[in-house]
Amino acid sequence: MFLLMKLKKDMNTAFKFFDMYVKLSEKELIVPVDTILNKCYYNSAFIANEVKNNAVVVDYGRKLVERGQGSESVDMLICQALQRAENIDEWKEALKEAIKRHPESFFFYAALIDHYIAHNEAAKALKYAD
Repeated sequence: MFLLMKLKKDMNTAFKFFDMYVKLSEKELIVPVDTILNKCYYNSAFIANEVKNNAVVVDYGRKLVERGQGSESVDMLICQALQRAENIDEWKEALKEAIKRHPESFFFYAALIDHYIAHNEAAKALKYAD
């Protein structure tokens, strides 16, 4: 518990800790416990988001999705990172995939609709509004 409280105060140290576990398990130097590995992927993506390391957010977020751990918060992290990186085409695709995984979540619809309206693509916006 003390370690987690300390890590929350120092994002860079926390990232190194979680990222090391992920990398060691990917190289098969340790046998990961899936629940721990998933948490390390998520924590690494979350911390990377906090320090604006978009590439890591997207990479680890997508690995979580591939592992069947694609929660709404993971998709939000991925979409935010792609938008910050101004990778608009990939961002739109990520939003569409998130809508498929989370049809009840308004966040993804709203972001896509706002984008289409801002770019005078009302027909596309209406498609998602319906």
